[in-house]
Amino acid sequence: MDEHACRFEQVLANGVTESICTFLGHPEFCPHGKPIPPGRCCQEMEETVERRIARLRELQPGEKGEIAYIRTDKARCLQKLMAMGVLPGGSIRL
Repeated sequence: MDEHACRFEQVLANGVTESICTFLGHPEFCPHGKPIPPGRCCQEMEETVERRIARLRELQPGEKGEIAYIRTDKARCLQKLMAMGVLPGGSIRL
């Protein structure tokens, strides 16, 4: 999979990776827990573009949001969340 991702990265138009980074809120780690080196967008755009994705722990009681993705290394935890209907694309209220 890493090989495919590297090839895909090379064909993206200039600015696309920065747009994705900004859309995701300039994450420091990938969904697999590996560090993502900060790019130019992280310094330049972080303060001028509103972040679109937040961690669940950043929501306040009563706030709701849409689940973009689930990141966990624990298969049991993922299975429990899925059984409760916590799935990407779904809504959640804290």
